[in-house]
Amino acid sequence: MPLPSDLAEQEAQEISRANVFSFDEDLLRTHLQNDEIAIAIIRAHLYVDHVLSRCVQEALLVPTELAIDRLGFGTKVGLAIALGGAPASLRAPITLINDWRNEVAHNLRFTLDDGHKRALWNAFPPPVRSALKTPSEGWPRAEDDASFGEMLAALVFWLDIARQKAAEGRVRLQFAQEHLKRALARTRSTG
Repeated sequence: MPLPSDLAEQEAQEISRANVFSFDEDLLRTHLQNDEIAIAIIRAHLYVDHVLSRCVQEALLVPTELAIDRLGFGTKVGLAIALGGAPASLRAPITLINDWRNEVAHNLRFTLDDGHKRALWNAFPPPVRSALKTPSEGWPRAEDDASFGEMLAALVFWLDIARQKAAEGRVRLQFAQEHLKRALARTRSTG
């Protein structure tokens, strides 16, 4: 049975609000496409941390009871996955970005090379690799065509899209529960 029209309209508005990126898309592209790769890694890590924090915050019943900003990065990854806000398939690329961020921040001699790029490519789940290989302007793309910046942006976008879909699921559940209450109220009034 479909939702009553008033609930369906409210649900559509809430879903629309849920399906918005939690960051400025243009700024992300600028940060990850135009910087030196070491700086892009640090910025990508900041964006991933931001999205993970939002995943955790949005999934908690009482988010004020947890100091999310005080959690370690690995804890945020685990919580975001455990709470259903982030897919487990992104743990590997997120872990790589975290490891590289630590290397960039603490090892003056660390440099990223084609081996790192291949490792990130291989860590991505198939939907991300497929999106990165999508042809543009009429020619096919291979793995080697995706820049580090594109790959970092793909990780951040896919993580935030997963967050959006989790938020959408919570909205749908909330309206389904309201629908159930109304159906039960009608049952009680006729019985």
